Amino acid sequence: MDKMKLIWLFLLLCINCKTKSNILNVENKTAFLINKNYIFCQCMNKVHNYTIIDSSSYLKKDGSTEVYFINDEFNVDIEKSKVFVEKYLDMVKENYRSYNDHNLGIAKCLDLYNSKELIDYLTISKQ
Repeated sequence: MDKMKLIWLFLLLCINCKTKSNILNVENKTAFLINKNYIFCQCMNKVHNYTIIDSSSYLKKDGSTEVYFINDEFNVDIEKSKVFVEKYLDMVKENYRSYNDHNLGIAKCLDLYNSKELIDYLTISKQ
């Protein structure tokens, strides 16, 4: 059941992202969305502590990052984006409180996905 919720959530994000991208003044909207989706998946990997398949791979057990990583439009620096995600999660960790001691990882990653910080990161890193 949780997987279905996550799939629906991801689809809604894609629709939302498509709407927002029409407003943004970015040169290559396809690359922007691919990179944005990759960082969202990277965030989900981080908050759920998926284990690395092998030490030389950036792909996690979930594999969602691979969908964007193999796309020709993908063009973010993997190491820098990992640092960006970690810094963002550290910056906002005090903003999230669970009454039942839950991780709230999806909420954190959704906020990252829709954040001005991510838009700035993706547009500035391309200059």
